[in-house]
Amino acid sequence: MVPKIHGRVGVIQRNPVPTGNAYGVSSGPNDVSLIHRVDPDFSAVGTVRVYLTVFAFSSAGYKDVHADGVHIKLIAKTADTMFNIGDPRRAFHYYNTYRAQTPAATCPIIRCFEIPKWLYDKATGNAISEVQRSKLGRNNAYNVDKERGQNQFGVHETLRDEIEREGRNLVSYVEPDQVASVATNSKNGTVKDVNELRRRLGMPTEGLDFMSPLRGAHVVSPRQEAAHGADLTRLYDDLDALVTIRNTPTAEPRKRVAAERKIAESCTKGSPNYYGDHIGSRVLAQNIPTKSLEALRAFRDEIGRAATFSVIPQMVTEEYLQANARLHAEDQLKATLRRLGADLDELIAIRSDARLASNRAGVELRIANKCAWGTVQSYGRYLGTFVRGKRISYISVPELEAFRAAVSRAESGSGASLSLDETYMRNTQGFLPDVRDKNDAPLSRWASAQQYRVLTPPPYVPPPKVPKTKPSDEEIARLREQKGRSKK
Repeated sequence: MVPKIHGRVGVIQRNPVPTGNAYGVSSGPNDVSLIHRVDPDFSAVGTVRVYLTVFAFSSAGYKDVHADGVHIKLIAKTADTMFNIGDPRRAFHYYNTYRAQTPAATCPIIRCFEIPKWLYDKATGNAISEVQRSKLGRNNAYNVDKERGQNQFGVHETLRDEIEREGRNLVSYVEPDQVASVATNSKNGTVKDVNELRRRLGMPTEGLDFMSPLRGAHVVSPRQEAAHGADLTRLYDDLDALVTIRNTPTAEPRKRVAAERKIAESCTKGSPNYYGDHIGSRVLAQNIPTKSLEALRAFRDEIGRAATFSVIPQMVTEEYLQANARLHAEDQLKATLRRLGADLDELIAIRSDARLASNRAGVELRIANKCAWGTVQSYGRYLGTFVRGKRISYISVPELEAFRAAVSRAESGSGASLSLDETYMRNTQGFLPDVRDKNDAPLSRWASAQQYRVLTPPPYVPPPKVPKTKPSDEEIARLREQKGRSKK
């Protein structure tokens, strides 16, 4: 089952402002950070939808958005205001949290209003990372929660007021049984059933109980949601197989019985295909054998939507971490190439001056040590293997100079243009570090392992040795005759 993703996952902006490294800590004047900004949620007329989840309607004291005719009015404004500019999935994170906390929200509201596309571009086009504000000032929008969601921005007072002036068409999403009562207050704008938003995002509406449960009052981590999505995917596959059997008039009755038994057994702890406690108990309550074919199809599709929505947060997280790794692997590679170039310059100078011959062995040993992984100022696994394969101790000075020129070209290149050798170094993919999350755990199987694979050059293979053969008697006689003639 392939997840159907709302909007686009994969468009990450490289911040044009020289700022800092992957997590916004400055490490050089030319470093950049990544801003998790993707194509936003456009309305039918091309405006951009902005989302803000509130605990309840508030006239003062707590954040809220009210309708003021077709315009909007921000309530309880602060120096910095957080907006979900174009990613409605994230709004449900807070919606579910408010309903689960103590005291629980009895009527949380997802507010949605529209701003012009030009204002969206102005607000987010030059955004910086949150931790960079102390260095760059507070006059830029700043990106927050980059690993958990897309298009999450805080804005300063001037930009906040501009968003308030340009905001239009407030829509308030609430639970179905609350629509009528909330709509009596004109400050709520147009009031809609929150299931409309769920359906637009591809979320389940009837199968919400099958979504990943909260841990206390907190939404679980993306990794845990993805694991839950994997369990739901197995259930979806089993239900799909049963639907196919029941939709085939010639199918043997025993096949239907076997498929239903497999689903029932997978709801039992200890089964190799166990769906887990949360899913298993709810599947048994559905009484699958008694469902009509139409009801079974609808249930399968709801499970499919729940499975899809469960894996998206982990995909978003991994996408951001992978993009960071790719960006800063390139920077790391260029720094390593500079070190290699300096070492080669020193070796070339020694090899070109007979007076410095005594220093040659020490420099070659230092280069050899840097080819090993984990040593001080190591060239890294890939580049170290490549340099070791060059056997620089045995090549001529012209060949060494040609290699040094290739290193210079690679250092001045960027992205896929980095190249030292047509065979081994076509791009920077091989220099990617192991991508890990904040808990230093490797990314899960949801990562695109093929796209981010580590390229490993073949090990150095010395030329084959020509076996020595014993000369024939005729060859020995001829050599002796030549030797005798030379003495005369």
